[in-house]
Amino acid sequence: MATAPWKGYNCNSTAPDRLKSNAGGSSKPIGGGAVGFHPLPPWPRDASGPRRREQHFFLAFNTSRTFPPRRSFRGEDIARPVTPRHNQRIMADIRHSIQISASPEAVYALVATADGFAQWWAEDVDDNEGQVTLGFFNRATVYRLAPKVETPHSRMEWYCQTGKEWAGTALHFHLIPAGGGTLLRFTHADWEAETDDFVSYTTVWGELMFRLKSAAEGKPRGPLFLRSSLAY
Repeated sequence: MATAPWKGYNCNSTAPDRLKSNAGGSSKPIGGGAVGFHPLPPWPRDASGPRRREQHFFLAFNTSRTFPPRRSFRGEDIARPVTPRHNQRIMADIRHSIQISASPEAVYALVATADGFAQWWAEDVDDNEGQVTLGFFNRATVYRLAPKVETPHSRMEWYCQTGKEWAGTALHFHLIPAGGGTLLRFTHADWEAETDDFVSYTTVWGELMFRLKSAAEGKPRGPLFLRSSLAY
């Protein structure tokens, strides 16, 4: 095993146990640094025998960040860290889940149609060839939704085409039969950031989930948003 001038090591499958122990993909600090394995070309053929099957690896030390290996000595894939890169876009999601004492079919009808939305979300709702438009406060705000994924009685996803901070986001309704009823998992996905509107709608969606539950269970409370005001 030869020491490289940049404080790394060239090693193969005959490396000492303390180095091979890291071959499974863990990133353990050795000598104060973070360890990463990067596969290099196979050892060259020598005069006394065939080319060795083992890959040889570069064991790099770095004290500022972790470089998890791409491959172990056995060739298994090694998971990359979830830490985002400096130019990676991170989106914010609103999530809720609620148990509803109604069948997935009953819940699906309330989240997949304009008539369904009118029972728990907004009074001012239009359906235009599958696209749904919801108006709020005398249409000072208008959200237009287009179907994105439709799996009857199981999943409904809408793409938001208009609305301040809503354009480009998506509404996911995932229905799971559970406990003799339906577990609804809801996500308002792909917000640009956790803005004041994002925080506000986290609360609003919580209230809407309970109105949706009441409508599905046959005890409707009506939509939260009337044409010109809130239903309070």
